[in-house]
Amino acid sequence: MFSSRALFATTLLAIACLHLKLNASFDKMLPKQQQYIVNYLQHERDLKGFGNAIRIAVETGDGTIFTKDYLDTLRRLTTRCSCCLVSTDLP
Repeated sequence: MFSSRALFATTLLAIACLHLKLNASFDKMLPKQQQYIVNYLQHERDLKGFGNAIRIAVETGDGTIFTKDYLDTLRRLTTRCSCCLVSTDLP
């Protein structure tokens, strides 16, 4: 059936397969020279645990959020971003 060379080669390859280690690291596939990846890696520790959520922060310079300009900005953001929301909480 098999020649002794084929059996020997098969045995060596089988032994070599025992020492293979799979590494499906996502980080190795990132284009690290692109600006958004550079920015992400700088803030990676701060962003852990957020998943795929987009968070928008609105800051006021007046010290209070109860101004007409601030509330209008917040309303516009809520109106524009609400069309993009997708609920992942399925029963």
